[in-house]
Parts: sequence; C-alpha cells; structure tokens
Amino acid sequence: MPLVAMLFPTHPLTAEAMQLYWQHLLPDGVLAVHISNNYLDLSSVLRNQATALGLTALFIPTPADQGNPAATEWVLLSRNQRFLTQPVISEAVRPWPRVLKTEVHSTDQHSNLFRVLK
Repeated sequence: MPLVAMLFPTHPLTAEAMQLYWQHLLPDGVLAVHISNNYLDLSSVLRNQATALGLTALFIPTPADQGNPAATEWVLLSRNQRFLTQPVISEAVRPWPRVLKTEVHSTDQHSNLFRVLK
C-alpha cells in the first residue's frame, strides 16, 4: 500500500493569523470560522486562540437537512457580548462536542497536527 501524505493548511488558525484578522476587524467585530473536518478537531485551537486574545468563542453546529446535505461546525469569536447574546445566536449555540485540549496551540513556527486528530 502506498504511503499517502496529507497536508492540511493550518496557517489560517495560527496565533499570528488571528492577530492579523483582529487588526482588520473593528473591536466589536465577529469572526466566523468554519471548522468542519472529518479528521481534525480544530475547536481546541480556536478556543485557546480566543482565550489568548480575550475573545469569547461559541460553538454553532448546523445539522444536515434537505437544503444542506452536510452538517457543519462553526465557531464565532468576538468581544461583542451584545451580538453574542442575541436570541438568534443563543438559540444556535451548543456545548462544545469535545474536551478542550489546553496544550494545543498553533503558531507560524509550530503546529502539531497529531494533537488535533480526532
């Protein structure tokens, strides 16, 4: 059986990338990150990035249905509590599906994909 190398782009979730996003967003902005992945649990990376930046991170899954054949997972990151506590957001938020791995961090210099495998 041939050896297959799979590369996953982790740069969009590094600490440096997150800092860059927040340089371009207003202080009360909201960043929505699509984290659906069959192999990687990216929720800990984002939850740890949120903590480091003083942001709130919320988990919002969307179930599969006739109009959307694939279930998806989203994370909203923001300091804007007025936005995050709106009824439409509060109703969509679900508990995090996996335990937080506080040791999972991603930077431009270091990223360990083995730590985020499901």
